[in-house]
Amino acid sequence: MVDSAKPAADNSATALLEAVGIKKSFAYDDTRIEVLRNVNLTIQRGETLAVVGASGIGKSTLLHILGTLEKPDQGKLICMGEDLSTYEEKKLARFRNRTMGFVFQFHHLLSEFTALENTMMPALIAGIEKKRARQAAMAMLERVGVADKHDRRINRLSGGEQQRVALARALIQRPSLLLADEPTGNLDSKNSDHIHQLLLELNQDFGMSLVVVTHNLELASMLDRRVTIVEGQLVAADAK
Repeated sequence: MVDSAKPAADNSATALLEAVGIKKSFAYDDTRIEVLRNVNLTIQRGETLAVVGASGIGKSTLLHILGTLEKPDQGKLICMGEDLSTYEEKKLARFRNRTMGFVFQFHHLLSEFTALENTMMPALIAGIEKKRARQAAMAMLERVGVADKHDRRINRLSGGEQQRVALARALIQRPSLLLADEPTGNLDSKNSDHIHQLLLELNQDFGMSLVVVTHNLELASMLDRRVTIVEGQLVAADAK
């Protein structure tokens, strides 16, 4: 059930993240375009959610707001009982580092560093000792199937291998929520299938919630729920 038509229900025992009354608009020439209008959404612990629909309807904007990468014009986010709208930027960055992981269509890995070094970065930013960060990064690269490429620079990896490294980097802090924006948009069908299966396995292994923006209906059909955005509000993707 989509929450956009009414305020989020009181299901805090299982809710990981609640978006309440989210509004977002952008200036275009002399007008403002409303992208999100009073969006309410509850993401349960461990659930998987696909956000589907045409380009330009606000899917990525919603994902960025859920991940605190972008601020709404109005509304608030409550994550594990914490009202994130009250956080100053440094506190929010620390919370995001330990609670959320991100994977994008363009992997945003640093080409001058190796797969291992890229994977270690969120742990090092969090102040984890280098030896422990390296051990955790190697374990995560092993889990996503590219540990044998740990010492290779990013530009020496295939597209599928790069996205696996991006997944390892996103998961090294064992986040409660993984947010993925078109994670297989640049991959061929074989590599896409591998990443789809890996996302589902990681969701099960780590018990994390997963929100994916995707045009891939095969991937969307594998997840617990599908929603889209119609006139700035969420509706079930299969709604007529």
